[in-house]
Amino acid sequence: MQSGFNLQECWRIANRLDDLMHKRVPFAFHPEWGYLTACPTNAGTGLRASVMLHLPSLVMTKQINRVLQAITKLGMTARGLYGEGTEAEGNFFPDLQPDQRWALPKRTSSTTWNASSAGDRTRGKFTEVFDETEPRDAAGQDLALERDPAERHIISTKEMMGLLSMVRLGVDMGIITDIDRRAVNELFILTQPAHLQKIEAKILSSAQRDAKRAI
Repeated sequence: MQSGFNLQECWRIANRLDDLMHKRVPFAFHPEWGYLTACPTNAGTGLRASVMLHLPSLVMTKQINRVLQAITKLGMTARGLYGEGTEAEGNFFPDLQPDQRWALPKRTSSTTWNASSAGDRTRGKFTEVFDETEPRDAAGQDLALERDPAERHIISTKEMMGLLSMVRLGVDMGIITDIDRRAVNELFILTQPAHLQKIEAKILSSAQRDAKRAI
């Protein structure tokens, strides 16, 4: 895993590790179908190049479906935050990947860049689509809730993702200037159910996780 659109570096690392493993482990290989995997759709190279994009502006301007439809026509698949069969949360559209496992990482990178650019262009036109105060109010209100635990006693994972999404948008637009994107990104991870239990070093019920998340 790498930050940004650095798929080529991911490929370089995976390819090196694959070569090292190949010297010690026999891989199941078919001359026609390529490398055989537990899932038939992964047969071939066994390669899956995927990315995660944060596209709140496309969601808020109701253009996200048009972009996802265009991605599908290019032979790509957009899955939910937690894999196949799940929905996007926090305006994140992860697991954007080629339908065919033998497609090159370059193809994924190109499509990703186009989708991300669409989000950037839409974000830049926010003041033309919305009243200027709307995104500022949303980001500001969500940041206030994040900063003042007294305002909230419990926060679900889905709700936290939505709050952090607006805060991240505010950071990217320059509305929020005293928090950097890295801190927001870390909160996206650390407030997930498994991470909360890891931090607490014990199993927590759903209600206990929601209470810890609010703190």
